[in-house]
Amino acid sequence: MDKELAQLHDLARTMLLEVQALYESGVIPPGFGTSDKKRLVKAISNLDFNPEAYANIMENVIAGGKGPKQLMKDIRNVETNVMKAFELLNEDTIHHLVQQRTGGDFSKQVSGDVVRGAIKRLEDRFGLKFAQATGPGGVVRGDTALSNWAHKSDLTQKGAELASGIGKNPDPTTTAHRLGTSGYSKTLSPQETRDEQALFEALEARIAPQLEDVKVGIATDSPRVEFMRAADPRLANAYKATNTAEEIAAMQPIARGLSEQIKIQGYQLLPNFQGGKAVLRALPLGATATAAFAVSDIAQAAQGVSSVQQATSTPEAIAGGLEAVSGALNVAATKVPVLAAPAAVFGVTGGAIRMRMERDIEREQIQQVMAGERSEYGPAVTQTPTLTRTKSNYERNIQSRMKARRRR
Repeated sequence: MDKELAQLHDLARTMLLEVQALYESGVIPPGFGTSDKKRLVKAISNLDFNPEAYANIMENVIAGGKGPKQLMKDIRNVETNVMKAFELLNEDTIHHLVQQRTGGDFSKQVSGDVVRGAIKRLEDRFGLKFAQATGPGGVVRGDTALSNWAHKSDLTQKGAELASGIGKNPDPTTTAHRLGTSGYSKTLSPQETRDEQALFEALEARIAPQLEDVKVGIATDSPRVEFMRAADPRLANAYKATNTAEEIAAMQPIARGLSEQIKIQGYQLLPNFQGGKAVLRALPLGATATAAFAVSDIAQAAQGVSSVQQATSTPEAIAGGLEAVSGALNVAATKVPVLAAPAAVFGVTGGAIRMRMERDIEREQIQQVMAGERSEYGPAVTQTPTLTRTKSNYERNIQSRMKARRRR
């Protein structure tokens, strides 16, 4: 960082820290209200985590003598604009890979030089830019636009998600905030901020697990995401980490133009595999489509549905049944195109269950690390277990029938 930008950062953070000190002394700063306190501390955190991103804002405010309130507002506007740009649906909620209040109010305990040095090292360590940085090297990406169900366990959902009736996710450990937020936003101690090395280590310890947390939220949201991608060919690349703001802007009218009922169906897939167990919600196919089934296709699909409905032993059996149903419906869809969508949904749900099973194993391993039962450097934490299984007789029969049909 050049000297001029460092000076701007020192001036800007001092303006905001002085206002924070007034709040903490019990005085409402001139021009501010009681509700501005939370906005202020978030602005300080954003500024310190990525000073370069706010260079123009700092220069305009300081050169124009616009004061700390305008500085706070302009920093907040960046957040608002980023979130709007990366929400594919109006219902989406944006998850930051590294939450904005990580480390709490550490800024008031350290100088600008120490902050800049530690943040630069953290950028190199994780290959990321922080605050509101976007894209593959940022903390806001296309795949962090989550359903509220996958983001956090509360009742702030809206639009089609609210209308879907799925309510609040009853299992917070399946969300992107699986371990809550209070631990990450707790203010660092004086010992943790005594110098650049200490600050780097303290923030590193709080950032690393957050990068694992987001994987949980993304996995939980995967049935809805795959459903949305299948809803329109132009959404095939939706909700991907590589998405740019321009790509998302092009997809927004398409996604938002889908019928409310289609979006609701996507959300209603989410509760189907809570706790690694699935509950099949049979999709109504309609009398016309059902009548058009070939006899063998009906038998295959019916056998698969029966196996799912009766599966009470393991999620593995349920996943296998769903995938078998998907295979049978795909065959039938060659005669009845309308069955392609249900086939895709069954296949996505079966695959999502498998993802959830792997995630449950990973979560148990992480909890063991946090409890001190195993090393955080072991392969179980850094690698996702690979699940293997033998094929059921039902799956072998399905494959044999499909091969025979292709030979005809």
